[in-house]
Amino acid sequence: MENSLTWWLGAMFIPTITMFGVIGNILTVIVLSRKPQRRHFRPESYPMISMSSRLHRSSSSSTDPYAPQECPSSTRSDTQCSTSNGRHQSPVSQPSSSSPDDGTYLPPLTTRFLLKALAVVDSFILLWPCFIQWTVRLSSGSSIFDRLDTFCKIGTFFNYFLLQLSPWLLVLVTIDRVYNIAFPTFSLKTPLTQTHVKRLFIVTMLILALLNSYMLFGLNLRLEKEMSNTPYENATNASSPQSDWKCYPKDSFKYFVISVWSWIDFAVAFGLPCGIIVLGNVLVFRKMKSSENFRSRYAHGGIIASEKWAKVSAILGISFIVLVMPLVVFQIGGEYWFTGNPDLELKQTFDTLRLVFTLLLYTNSAINFVMYMLLGSPKLRQQFVKPLHDCKKIICKCTSTDE
Repeated sequence: MENSLTWWLGAMFIPTITMFGVIGNILTVIVLSRKPQRRHFRPESYPMISMSSRLHRSSSSSTDPYAPQECPSSTRSDTQCSTSNGRHQSPVSQPSSSSPDDGTYLPPLTTRFLLKALAVVDSFILLWPCFIQWTVRLSSGSSIFDRLDTFCKIGTFFNYFLLQLSPWLLVLVTIDRVYNIAFPTFSLKTPLTQTHVKRLFIVTMLILALLNSYMLFGLNLRLEKEMSNTPYENATNASSPQSDWKCYPKDSFKYFVISVWSWIDFAVAFGLPCGIIVLGNVLVFRKMKSSENFRSRYAHGGIIASEKWAKVSAILGISFIVLVMPLVVFQIGGEYWFTGNPDLELKQTFDTLRLVFTLLLYTNSAINFVMYMLLGSPKLRQQFVKPLHDCKKIICKCTSTDE
């Protein structure tokens, strides 16, 4: 018997979460892909002034050439004035690819790439494990993995791969912030560039793909009751209907899937990312609180952006832990809490709790852009709202034209 409460909860919240999250992730990619107009400095603002210009200034000046000279008002905030011996001090070092170079309301370039990748992965999570799978289950009452052998293998593979890749992108964001903030000496000598981050991202995907590759040859459709070795290709010759075929591990992989894989998945999808995120953010905030050198490293508003996006990174990690932990605890403890053959009422309660915790998991993939808007600067919020205003203008213009 179908649990009506579970059906209505899924029917109401899954389309809402999917639409809300996908639109927000698209806006995130658009905003983080923009390149704000760079500041244009006057030539006099740079310390490498030509010799002729300096000779001209010294000859036209009526004061002692070795006396301190006044900086132009338009360049005081960008460079340092000449010292008493006539030499120019070194300006603030040019921002590297790991520091904000084109607008303090945007994150550093390396963090920007990772957040865009996170938005793309979260969108796939909302579309595949969330919307498509639940739509099939709500409409037909069966899992999409039980319909075709291809869905059983490839679909399950992408299910685990995406849900594991999303937290590891948060881990990479945390590592990026730890390297640039908690270890400033190393980050100045060897800055973490976008190339390094892209390589880490590719290596992470390859490791997770290799880890989940057993699903491509270790799963197949089998009879649910008999659990026979009849392959799916012979299903047309079997007397059992299609609804009796379920996606199960092969006999050679049964012990691994039941006894070993659940703990591996727990460590990869939650345990290790949770530990790294917590430890990394503790190091970052301790460094930000205690080190004055950190504040002096970033000039012209860079310190504000670095601190702000370090806090955003921490909030993303906290939301991941809070929203994902209930389902993780429920899946681990459910086998011990609900033993034997539960009655119908207990089973319905079990299904309802699982759905609620699963919706929290999907919510984690849908609300990241909300945190960017809440914790970001007013200019960043304007950038998120601007595409919506542009779409509204286009729709209104098309409507008025049709009329």
